[in-house]
Amino acid sequence: MNNFLLNEYLNFYIYVRMKKIVPFFILLFSLLTITAQDDDVLLTLGLDSVFLKVKDNEPGGHVFIQKGNQALYALSFGLSNLKTKEKFTENSVFNITTVTKTFIAYSILILQKQGKLSIDDSLAKYFPEIKNKATAGRIKIKHLLSHSSGLPIVATKTKDTIIFIDKPDFEPGSNYRYSGVDYTVLCSIIEKVGGEKWQTFIQKNILEPSGMIGTKIVNANSKEKQNSRGYKKVNGKYVECNQPTCDLRYALCNSVWATPGNLRKYIYAIKECVFLDCESLKPATQIYKPENWRSIRAPIEGFSWTIHEEKNRDTYIESAGAGSGFATQLILYPKQDIIVIWMSNNDVSYSSLILQKLRQRAYVK
Repeated sequence: MNNFLLNEYLNFYIYVRMKKIVPFFILLFSLLTITAQDDDVLLTLGLDSVFLKVKDNEPGGHVFIQKGNQALYALSFGLSNLKTKEKFTENSVFNITTVTKTFIAYSILILQKQGKLSIDDSLAKYFPEIKNKATAGRIKIKHLLSHSSGLPIVATKTKDTIIFIDKPDFEPGSNYRYSGVDYTVLCSIIEKVGGEKWQTFIQKNILEPSGMIGTKIVNANSKEKQNSRGYKKVNGKYVECNQPTCDLRYALCNSVWATPGNLRKYIYAIKECVFLDCESLKPATQIYKPENWRSIRAPIEGFSWTIHEEKNRDTYIESAGAGSGFATQLILYPKQDIIVIWMSNNDVSYSSLILQKLRQRAYVK
Protein backbone atom coordinates (compact mmCIF):
# COMPACT_ATOMS: atom_id res chain seq x y z
CA MET A 1 0.00 0.00 0.00
CA ASN A 2 1.49 3.38 -0.99
CA ASN A 3 2.03 6.27 1.42
CA PHE A 4 -0.76 8.38 -0.04
CA LEU A 5 -3.32 5.64 0.50
CA LEU A 6 -2.04 5.00 4.01
CA ASN A 7 -2.30 8.67 4.95
CA GLU A 8 -5.76 9.00 3.45
CA TYR A 9 -7.01 5.95 5.24
CA LEU A 10 -5.41 6.85 8.57
CA ASN A 11 -7.01 10.30 8.47
CA PHE A 12 -10.37 8.71 7.86
CA TYR A 13 -9.68 6.05 10.50
CA ILE A 14 -8.88 8.63 13.17
CA TYR A 15 -12.07 10.51 12.40
CA VAL A 16 -14.46 7.56 12.45
CA ARG A 17 -12.83 6.08 15.56
CA MET A 18 -13.22 9.39 17.38
CA LYS A 19 -16.86 9.40 16.33
CA LYS A 20 -17.17 5.68 17.16
CA ILE A 21 -18.89 5.14 13.82
CA VAL A 22 -17.19 1.94 12.66
CA PRO A 23 -15.91 -0.92 14.83
CA PHE A 24 -12.17 -1.49 14.80
CA PHE A 25 -12.29 -4.94 13.14
CA ILE A 26 -14.23 -3.57 10.15
CA LEU A 27 -11.68 -0.79 9.63
CA LEU A 28 -8.83 -3.27 9.91
CA PHE A 29 -10.41 -5.60 7.38
CA SER A 30 -10.96 -2.69 4.96
CA LEU A 31 -7.36 -1.54 5.34
CA LEU A 32 -6.05 -5.01 4.48
CA THR A 33 -8.27 -5.53 1.44
CA ILE A 34 -8.04 -2.15 -0.31
CA THR A 35 -5.36 -1.98 -2.99
CA ALA A 36 -3.68 0.97 -4.63
CA GLN A 37 -5.67 0.22 -7.82
CA ASP A 38 -8.96 1.03 -6.15
CA ASP A 39 -9.01 4.63 -7.33
CA ASP A 40 -12.74 5.09 -6.75
CA VAL A 41 -12.39 3.91 -3.16
CA LEU A 42 -9.36 6.11 -2.61
CA LEU A 43 -11.19 9.13 -3.96
CA THR A 44 -14.09 8.46 -1.63
CA LEU A 45 -11.77 8.07 1.35
CA GLY A 46 -9.94 11.27 0.51
CA LEU A 47 -13.13 13.31 0.18
CA ASP A 48 -14.82 11.70 3.18
CA SER A 49 -11.81 12.56 5.34
CA VAL A 50 -12.67 16.22 4.68
CA PHE A 51 -16.45 16.49 4.40
CA LEU A 52 -17.33 14.07 7.20
CA LYS A 53 -15.42 16.35 9.56
CA VAL A 54 -18.15 18.97 9.17
CA LYS A 55 -20.14 18.83 12.39
CA ASP A 56 -23.71 17.58 12.21
CA ASN A 57 -25.00 20.75 13.88
CA GLU A 58 -23.23 23.20 11.53
CA PRO A 59 -24.04 24.49 8.01
CA GLY A 60 -22.86 22.09 5.32
CA GLY A 61 -23.52 21.31 1.70
CA HIS A 62 -23.58 18.71 -1.04
CA VAL A 63 -20.90 17.29 -3.35
CA PHE A 64 -21.47 15.19 -6.46
CA ILE A 65 -18.87 13.85 -8.91
CA GLN A 66 -19.61 11.75 -11.98
CA LYS A 67 -17.47 10.23 -14.74
CA GLY A 68 -19.38 9.07 -17.78
CA ASN A 69 -22.47 7.29 -16.47
CA GLN A 70 -20.82 6.35 -13.17
CA ALA A 71 -21.27 8.35 -9.98
CA LEU A 72 -17.86 8.58 -8.30
CA TYR A 73 -18.98 10.44 -5.21
CA ALA A 74 -22.17 11.83 -3.68
CA LEU A 75 -22.50 13.22 -0.19
CA SER A 76 -24.77 15.61 1.71
CA PHE A 77 -23.42 16.90 5.01
CA GLY A 78 -24.33 19.36 7.76
CA LEU A 79 -27.53 21.38 8.14
CA SER A 80 -29.39 23.46 5.58
CA ASN A 81 -31.15 25.38 8.35
CA LEU A 82 -29.68 25.83 11.82
CA LYS A 83 -32.97 27.01 13.36
CA THR A 84 -35.10 24.08 12.21
CA LYS A 85 -32.18 21.59 12.34
CA GLU A 86 -33.07 20.47 8.83
CA LYS A 87 -30.31 18.35 7.36
CA PHE A 88 -28.75 19.01 3.98
CA THR A 89 -30.08 16.37 1.57
CA GLU A 90 -30.47 15.60 -2.11
CA ASN A 91 -33.79 17.49 -1.95
CA SER A 92 -32.63 20.68 -0.19
CA VAL A 93 -33.66 23.73 -2.21
CA PHE A 94 -30.63 25.98 -2.43
CA ASN A 95 -29.68 29.44 -3.71
CA ILE A 96 -27.21 28.96 -6.60
CA THR A 97 -26.55 32.74 -6.63
CA THR A 98 -24.78 34.03 -9.76
CA VAL A 99 -24.72 30.64 -11.50
CA THR A 100 -28.18 31.96 -12.43
CA LYS A 101 -26.39 33.87 -15.19
CA THR A 102 -25.90 30.64 -17.14
CA PHE A 103 -29.69 30.40 -17.52
CA ILE A 104 -29.83 33.99 -18.75
CA ALA A 105 -27.08 33.35 -21.30
CA TYR A 106 -28.79 30.22 -22.61
CA SER A 107 -32.05 32.16 -22.93
CA ILE A 108 -30.30 34.60 -25.28
CA LEU A 109 -28.97 31.70 -27.36
CA ILE A 110 -32.46 30.19 -27.52
CA LEU A 111 -33.85 33.48 -28.83
CA GLN A 112 -31.04 33.61 -31.38
CA LYS A 113 -31.95 30.11 -32.57
CA GLN A 114 -35.57 31.25 -32.88
CA GLY A 115 -34.39 34.05 -35.17
CA LYS A 116 -35.57 36.78 -32.80
CA LEU A 117 -32.16 38.31 -32.18
CA SER A 118 -28.46 37.94 -32.94
CA ILE A 119 -25.61 38.15 -30.46
CA ASP A 120 -24.07 40.57 -32.95
CA ASP A 121 -26.95 43.00 -32.45
CA SER A 122 -26.08 46.31 -30.80
CA LEU A 123 -27.87 47.84 -27.82
CA ALA A 124 -29.09 50.65 -30.10
CA LYS A 125 -31.55 48.19 -31.64
CA TYR A 126 -33.25 47.43 -28.33
CA PHE A 127 -32.84 50.71 -26.44
CA PRO A 128 -33.60 53.59 -28.85
CA GLU A 129 -34.01 55.90 -25.84
CA ILE A 130 -30.26 55.83 -25.20
CA LYS A 131 -28.91 59.32 -25.93
CA ASN A 132 -25.41 58.29 -26.95
CA LYS A 133 -26.25 56.47 -30.19
CA ALA A 134 -22.61 55.95 -31.17
CA THR A 135 -21.84 54.18 -27.90
CA ALA A 136 -24.99 52.05 -28.05
CA GLY A 137 -24.05 51.03 -31.56
CA ARG A 138 -20.66 49.69 -30.47
CA ILE A 139 -21.90 47.54 -27.58
CA LYS A 140 -23.10 44.17 -28.80
CA ILE A 141 -25.09 41.46 -27.04
CA LYS A 142 -22.01 39.23 -27.21
CA HIS A 143 -20.10 41.83 -25.17
CA LEU A 144 -22.73 41.64 -22.44
CA LEU A 145 -22.63 37.84 -22.45
CA SER A 146 -18.84 37.77 -22.04
CA HIS A 147 -18.54 40.65 -19.53
CA SER A 148 -16.57 42.69 -22.02
CA SER A 149 -19.02 45.56 -22.62
CA GLY A 150 -17.30 48.14 -20.39
CA LEU A 151 -20.69 49.34 -19.13
CA PRO A 152 -20.46 51.52 -16.05
CA ILE A 153 -21.88 50.36 -12.74
CA VAL A 154 -24.05 53.47 -12.29
CA ALA A 155 -27.66 52.85 -13.29
CA THR A 156 -30.73 55.01 -13.82
CA LYS A 157 -34.27 53.64 -13.64
CA THR A 158 -37.01 54.26 -16.18
CA LYS A 159 -40.60 53.10 -16.26
CA ASP A 160 -40.00 49.94 -18.26
CA THR A 161 -36.45 48.88 -17.56
CA ILE A 162 -33.08 49.86 -16.17
CA ILE A 163 -30.82 51.58 -18.67
CA PHE A 164 -27.11 51.88 -18.14
CA ILE A 165 -25.15 53.64 -20.81
CA ASP A 166 -23.62 56.75 -21.94
CA LYS A 167 -19.92 56.22 -21.69
CA PRO A 168 -18.37 52.76 -21.19
CA ASP A 169 -15.34 52.53 -18.92
CA PHE A 170 -13.42 50.86 -21.76
CA GLU A 171 -13.93 50.11 -25.43
CA PRO A 172 -16.43 47.23 -25.80
CA GLY A 173 -14.62 43.97 -26.56
CA SER A 174 -11.19 45.24 -25.47
CA ASN A 175 -11.16 44.06 -21.84
CA TYR A 176 -12.96 42.02 -19.20
CA ARG A 177 -14.85 43.08 -16.09
CA TYR A 178 -17.34 40.87 -14.30
CA SER A 179 -20.60 42.78 -14.18
CA GLY A 180 -24.11 42.09 -13.02
CA VAL A 181 -25.10 45.16 -15.01
CA ASP A 182 -24.39 43.29 -18.25
CA TYR A 183 -26.81 40.54 -17.31
CA THR A 184 -29.49 42.95 -16.11
CA VAL A 185 -29.47 44.51 -19.58
CA LEU A 186 -29.67 40.99 -21.09
CA CYS A 187 -32.75 40.29 -18.97
CA SER A 188 -34.36 43.44 -20.39
CA ILE A 189 -33.59 42.25 -23.92
CA ILE A 190 -35.10 38.82 -23.19
CA GLU A 191 -38.31 40.53 -22.09
CA LYS A 192 -38.42 42.88 -25.08
CA VAL A 193 -37.82 40.08 -27.60
CA GLY A 194 -39.44 37.14 -25.81
CA GLY A 195 -42.59 39.01 -24.87
CA GLU A 196 -42.70 37.86 -21.24
CA LYS A 197 -40.82 38.20 -17.97
CA TRP A 198 -37.32 36.77 -18.24
CA GLN A 199 -38.01 34.52 -15.24
CA THR A 200 -41.04 33.05 -17.04
CA PHE A 201 -39.00 32.57 -20.23
CA ILE A 202 -36.37 30.57 -18.33
CA GLN A 203 -39.06 28.51 -16.62
CA LYS A 204 -40.74 27.57 -19.91
CA ASN A 205 -37.68 27.14 -22.11
CA ILE A 206 -35.03 25.68 -19.78
CA LEU A 207 -36.34 24.50 -16.42
CA GLU A 208 -39.37 22.59 -17.71
CA PRO A 209 -37.67 20.89 -20.70
CA SER A 210 -34.81 19.87 -18.38
CA GLY A 211 -37.21 18.27 -15.89
CA MET A 212 -36.11 20.58 -13.08
CA ILE A 213 -39.33 20.21 -11.10
CA GLY A 214 -39.56 22.51 -8.09
CA THR A 215 -36.75 24.80 -9.28
CA LYS A 216 -37.76 28.44 -9.03
CA ILE A 217 -36.40 31.94 -9.50
CA VAL A 218 -36.77 33.87 -6.25
CA ASN A 219 -36.42 37.61 -5.72
CA ALA A 220 -34.36 38.71 -2.74
CA ASN A 221 -37.31 40.77 -1.49
CA SER A 222 -39.70 37.82 -1.58
CA LYS A 223 -41.60 37.15 1.65
CA GLU A 224 -41.71 33.48 0.73
CA LYS A 225 -39.06 31.95 2.97
CA GLN A 226 -36.94 29.16 1.52
CA ASN A 227 -35.92 26.23 3.71
CA SER A 228 -32.17 26.64 3.28
CA ARG A 229 -30.30 29.54 4.84
CA GLY A 230 -26.87 30.97 4.15
CA TYR A 231 -24.42 31.46 7.00
CA LYS A 232 -21.03 32.96 7.75
CA LYS A 233 -18.76 32.57 10.75
CA VAL A 234 -18.45 35.60 13.03
CA ASN A 235 -16.27 35.36 16.14
CA GLY A 236 -16.32 31.58 15.95
CA LYS A 237 -20.11 31.29 15.60
CA TYR A 238 -22.30 30.87 12.53
CA VAL A 239 -24.77 33.69 11.91
CA GLU A 240 -27.44 33.83 9.23
CA CYS A 241 -26.74 36.16 6.31
CA ASN A 242 -29.40 38.67 5.32
CA GLN A 243 -30.56 38.68 1.71
CA PRO A 244 -30.01 42.02 -0.07
CA THR A 245 -32.93 44.36 -0.63
CA CYS A 246 -33.01 45.73 -4.15
CA ASP A 247 -35.09 46.48 -7.21
CA LEU A 248 -37.28 43.61 -8.43
CA ARG A 249 -36.10 44.12 -12.02
CA TYR A 250 -32.41 43.96 -11.23
CA ALA A 251 -31.03 40.57 -12.31
CA LEU A 252 -28.67 40.16 -9.37
CA CYS A 253 -31.65 40.34 -6.98
CA ASN A 254 -33.18 37.26 -8.56
CA SER A 255 -31.58 33.84 -8.10
CA VAL A 256 -32.39 30.32 -9.16
CA TRP A 257 -33.12 28.07 -6.18
CA ALA A 258 -32.56 24.40 -7.01
CA THR A 259 -31.90 21.05 -5.39
CA PRO A 260 -28.63 19.17 -5.98
CA GLY A 261 -30.62 16.65 -8.02
CA ASN A 262 -32.06 19.35 -10.25
CA LEU A 263 -28.61 20.84 -10.87
CA ARG A 264 -27.54 17.43 -12.13
CA LYS A 265 -30.52 17.44 -14.48
CA TYR A 266 -29.41 20.87 -15.69
CA ILE A 267 -25.90 19.61 -16.48
CA TYR A 268 -27.32 16.52 -18.20
CA ALA A 269 -29.63 18.76 -20.27
CA ILE A 270 -26.64 20.85 -21.38
CA LYS A 271 -24.56 17.79 -22.24
CA GLU A 272 -27.43 16.11 -24.11
CA CYS A 273 -28.60 19.33 -25.81
CA VAL A 274 -32.13 18.99 -24.41
CA PHE A 275 -33.39 22.60 -24.49
CA LEU A 276 -31.28 23.73 -27.48
CA ASP A 277 -29.39 21.96 -30.25
CA CYS A 278 -25.72 21.23 -29.62
CA GLU A 279 -24.35 23.63 -32.23
CA SER A 280 -26.35 26.54 -30.82
CA LEU A 281 -25.19 25.74 -27.28
CA LYS A 282 -21.47 25.73 -28.12
CA PRO A 283 -20.71 29.49 -27.88
CA ALA A 284 -21.55 29.49 -24.16
CA THR A 285 -18.68 27.18 -23.27
CA GLN A 286 -16.13 28.42 -25.81
CA ILE A 287 -13.74 31.31 -25.18
CA TYR A 288 -15.00 34.48 -26.82
CA LYS A 289 -12.01 36.23 -28.41
CA PRO A 290 -12.85 39.76 -29.60
CA GLU A 291 -10.76 41.09 -32.47
CA ASN A 292 -10.01 44.33 -30.61
CA TRP A 293 -8.86 42.69 -27.35
CA ARG A 294 -6.21 44.87 -25.68
CA SER A 295 -5.88 43.52 -22.16
CA ILE A 296 -2.62 41.80 -21.18
CA ARG A 297 -4.86 39.14 -19.64
CA ALA A 298 -5.83 36.55 -22.26
CA PRO A 299 -9.60 36.08 -22.57
CA ILE A 300 -10.91 33.01 -20.74
CA GLU A 301 -14.64 33.75 -20.71
CA GLY A 302 -17.42 32.17 -22.69
CA PHE A 303 -21.00 33.27 -22.12
CA SER A 304 -21.36 32.98 -18.32
CA TRP A 305 -18.85 30.11 -18.23
CA THR A 306 -15.09 30.35 -17.59
CA ILE A 307 -12.80 28.11 -19.63
CA HIS A 308 -9.52 27.12 -17.97
CA GLU A 309 -6.82 26.15 -20.48
CA GLU A 310 -3.66 25.88 -18.41
CA LYS A 311 -0.27 24.43 -19.32
CA ASN A 312 0.13 20.80 -18.19
CA ARG A 313 -3.47 20.76 -16.97
CA ASP A 314 -6.63 19.29 -18.44
CA THR A 315 -9.05 21.88 -19.78
CA TYR A 316 -12.15 22.41 -17.68
CA ILE A 317 -15.17 24.67 -17.81
CA GLU A 318 -16.82 26.14 -14.74
CA SER A 319 -19.44 28.51 -13.48
CA ALA A 320 -19.32 29.62 -9.87
CA GLY A 321 -21.39 31.86 -7.66
CA ALA A 322 -21.30 33.05 -4.07
CA GLY A 323 -23.26 35.44 -1.91
CA SER A 324 -25.18 35.76 1.34
CA GLY A 325 -23.46 32.68 2.76
CA PHE A 326 -24.28 30.45 -0.22
CA ALA A 327 -21.77 29.12 -2.75
CA THR A 328 -22.19 26.89 -5.80
CA GLN A 329 -19.92 25.66 -8.57
CA LEU A 330 -20.50 23.57 -11.68
CA ILE A 331 -17.36 22.06 -13.22
CA LEU A 332 -17.13 20.16 -16.51
CA TYR A 333 -14.11 18.25 -17.86
CA PRO A 334 -15.27 17.61 -21.45
CA LYS A 335 -12.44 15.29 -22.55
CA GLN A 336 -12.58 13.16 -19.40
CA ASP A 337 -16.41 13.30 -19.30
CA ILE A 338 -16.34 14.32 -15.64
CA ILE A 339 -18.80 16.64 -13.92
CA VAL A 340 -18.48 18.14 -10.46
CA ILE A 341 -21.27 19.90 -8.58
CA TRP A 342 -20.81 21.30 -5.11
CA MET A 343 -22.96 23.57 -3.00
CA SER A 344 -22.43 25.01 0.47
CA ASN A 345 -24.26 27.29 2.87
CA ASN A 346 -21.32 27.88 5.23
CA ASP A 347 -19.48 30.57 3.23
CA VAL A 348 -16.79 28.03 2.28
CA SER A 349 -15.45 27.14 -1.18
CA TYR A 350 -14.57 23.50 -1.79
CA SER A 351 -13.33 23.87 -5.36
CA SER A 352 -9.57 23.62 -4.81
CA LEU A 353 -9.92 20.71 -2.42
CA ILE A 354 -12.10 18.66 -4.78
CA LEU A 355 -9.87 19.29 -7.80
CA GLN A 356 -6.81 18.40 -5.72
CA LYS A 357 -8.33 15.02 -4.82
CA LEU A 358 -9.26 14.33 -8.44
CA ARG A 359 -5.72 15.15 -9.57
CA GLN A 360 -4.14 13.02 -6.85
CA ARG A 361 -6.04 9.99 -8.12
CA ALA A 362 -5.24 10.91 -11.78
CA TYR A 363 -8.85 11.33 -12.88
CA VAL A 364 -7.66 14.65 -14.27
CA LYS A 365 -4.37 16.49 -14.40
